[in-house]
Amino acid sequence: MSYKEFAARTGKPEKTIIDIVEGRSSITPDMAVAFENVLGISVETWLNLQGYYDEYQARLKMKKRAKMFSRWIYGYPCIQMLSHTEEYENFWFTLFHEIGHILLHGKKDIFLEEVDYEGRRPDKEAEADAFATRSMERILK
Repeated sequence: MSYKEFAARTGKPEKTIIDIVEGRSSITPDMAVAFENVLGISVETWLNLQGYYDEYQARLKMKKRAKMFSRWIYGYPCIQMLSHTEEYENFWFTLFHEIGHILLHGKKDIFLEEVDYEGRRPDKEAEADAFATRSMERILK
C-alpha cells in the first residue's frame, strides 16, 4: 500500500504519514485509532510501539550527549569531560560552549550542564551557546 493510499484510508495527510514512518512525528492516540481501523492492528500495539521508540530515542540522546563542565582551578581554566560522545558535531559544540564560559564569564563561576543548582545562570548558558554557535559556523564555512 502506498503512502498516498494509506493516507486516504486513514483520512490523514500524506505528509503526516511520511513523517511518522520516517520518525519525524509521533503516533498519537487519534492516529493509532485510524491505523487500527485500516490495518487491524490494535491501538494499544501502536501506542506501545510509539512508547518504545520514544524511550529508545531518549536513551540514544543521553548516550550521545557529551558531559563537560568548566571552571577555574588555581587561576587556570579547566574544561572537564565526564563521558565521551559518538556524535562528532555535538562534541565540538559542547567543547566550544565550555570554552565560551571560560572566555566570557568570571573565574569564580562553575558551569554544570543539565544540573539545577543555586546560582545557575540561564543568561550565561545562552551566551555560551551563542559563542559555540558562532564558533561552529566559522569552522563549517
